[in-house]
Amino acid sequence: MHELGYVVVKESHRNRGISKAISKKLLSFFQGRPLFATTANEYMERTLSETLFLRNGISWKGKKNQDLHLWIKD
Repeated sequence: MHELGYVVVKESHRNRGISKAISKKLLSFFQGRPLFATTANEYMERTLSETLFLRNGISWKGKKNQDLHLWIKD
């Protein structure tokens, strides 16, 4: 299974839909293939949800004590 890695947007460029555009473009290369992503960022969770990823399972603590979540896209 392939992973959608971190999508990072420079702070001064946030709230412009850039992460959604990047995610959608990357996902276009993997149509019909399952993908996963992990994140603790609420904005990235929103992006994942809007690009048809589903949150899966329970959260776990990351290295920085944040609650990480697994997201799957079939």
